[in-house]
Amino acid sequence: MLTFWDDTDAIKRFTGDDYSMAKYYDFDSDYLIEMEVRVRHYEVYSETSPDPLRSE
Repeated sequence: MLTFWDDTDAIKRFTGDDYSMAKYYDFDSDYLIEMEVRVRHYEVYSETSPDPLRSE
């Protein structure tokens, strides 16, 4: 599964402070082959993304 979030704080509001732990709904086992304990996070940028190193 792949999801997109605005920032790390948004993820923490959904999952709690340990946002590397997977959070599942009761019905997820009906659709997922595996239910991983941990998740991986990546930062994704595009040419139209704001420059994270430049303050606005």
